[in-house]
Formats: sequence, C-alpha cells, structure tokens
Amino acid sequence: MRKNLPYGCFGFGHKTFPKYWDLKSSYGYNFVEFTIGKIIDFYVIEYYDAKECDYNNFSTLFEDLFKYSSVAAVASYGVPTTKIVIEKPNTAQDAKTGYVDPYIFGQWTAYYQIFAKDSPGVSVL
Repeated sequence: MRKNLPYGCFGFGHKTFPKYWDLKSSYGYNFVEFTIGKIIDFYVIEYYDAKECDYNNFSTLFEDLFKYSSVAAVASYGVPTTKIVIEKPNTAQDAKTGYVDPYIFGQWTAYYQIFAKDSPGVSVL
C-alpha cells in the first residue's frame, strides 16, 4: 500500500491504549512492533481515560518501567521514541482522567527530551 502513495507525503500510524503495551505479554504491541514495526511509522498512545492509571504526573507518563506503560516502558521494547505520539485531552472536560495543564505538560516533555537517556524526543498530539 505504501508504494502506491506519493513519497514523503504520508505515514502509517496506529492508535493504541497504554494497557496493550504489556511487559509480560508476547501478544501485546511489543509483539506487533517486533514483527511488523518497520512498516508502522508511529504509534498514537492515548494516555487518558485509562482504568489502570491516570497518567497525570511525570513519573507515570514518562518514567515507570514496570507499572503501566509509560513512554520509557514502550521505548524499552525497542520502539524508537520518535515513533511515540502522546495523546492527551485538550481540556479537563475532554476526559475523565489524564488531563494535565498544557504549560506543565510542555515542561514535562521538554524535560524528558533533554534528560532522558537515548531519547531524541517524543511527539505530542
């Protein structure tokens, strides 16, 4: 399908939820990335309205490796952070959980991009 599209104009992405990036599962998105990840340009991960976590602080969103599915946990599967797109609600009314003030969220992403090991950055939607 990619060969039928104009070069450089389109990318293939997939929207997923954090709970499907499971460190213990061989059938989660870690398996998808391992088997066909080379044809997926980016993953949009919806970090809100998740039952397992609010993802409303820096640690749960970016750092926790063994709890939930933070950016660091997804990257630990070998997913380049440049393929990770963080989706957050625009306003507190747009979601039940996961809202973070845009100014604070901007500080978190800047901090992560500067201080994370081997991280050229993440994208935000």
